[in-house]
Amino acid sequence: MKTEMWKAYARGMAAAMNGGGVVVPAGLLRAYRGIGLTDTEMLLMLQLMTYRQVEGIDFPTPEQLAERLGILPNAAHQLLSRLMKEELLAIDEEIDPVSGMQFERYNWNGFIIRSAEWLAEEARLTFENDRELQRAASVGVGSGAGAVSGAGAGLGASGGYMAGGAGSGGVGAGAGGAHAGVAGEWPKQSDLFSVFEQEFGRPLSPMECETISAWVDQDRYPDELIRFALKESVFAGKLHFRYIDRILIEWSRNRVTNTDEAKAHTQKFRGGRGSS
Repeated sequence: MKTEMWKAYARGMAAAMNGGGVVVPAGLLRAYRGIGLTDTEMLLMLQLMTYRQVEGIDFPTPEQLAERLGILPNAAHQLLSRLMKEELLAIDEEIDPVSGMQFERYNWNGFIIRSAEWLAEEARLTFENDRELQRAASVGVGSGAGAVSGAGAGLGASGGYMAGGAGSGGVGAGAGGAHAGVAGEWPKQSDLFSVFEQEFGRPLSPMECETISAWVDQDRYPDELIRFALKESVFAGKLHFRYIDRILIEWSRNRVTNTDEAKAHTQKFRGGRGSS
């Protein structure tokens, strides 16, 4: 009977574990080795999260952690000391609002921030690699037969930038004077990041911020040209960074350096398409 009872208990525990658990940001699992943590140190961090989230224990002892990890208490103490030395883990002193008693709790914000920085750097490198491939592909397409129209258009109908009117799916100067009617209403802000946040209606991601910085610092695109490319993407109904980047690459390939030249470039293409 006792055997059956413990089997039933095990089944109940299994059901509980399937139904819930410790909330661990996926980014921490991706980044921990990149920031120099060992598997044992990561497991210790997970145990700290488990103690807090499941058992309500904010400050487990080295002995408790050692038992969970299958190591000696002294080894657990050394792990904790190293994590605190690396500023991945800290100890906060808090005051219980009910009893007024002071207590201590582990704080792993340093671990989260370091992981986020590592993930942002990984995203930046990935973006730069993708962008170089995109630039190479753009140059290849631009030099291919039939890829660019005689009027110096953008990348064809394969999803790239096309400096045409609204009817062609491109992002040209706008049919029927719609473009000119909105141009005067564009926000006069000095901060590019604020302009993009206003248009996207949300805060920018780290990779999006890095993209804007790359346009300014690496590609040396003028501020006004970036704003104009953003405006063109809005008119095209394709408000995303890859599309804006395609526009800027196309303009750069055609030696467009300011908004007047960009407008002339789109008008030239629209005129060329209309006469064909």
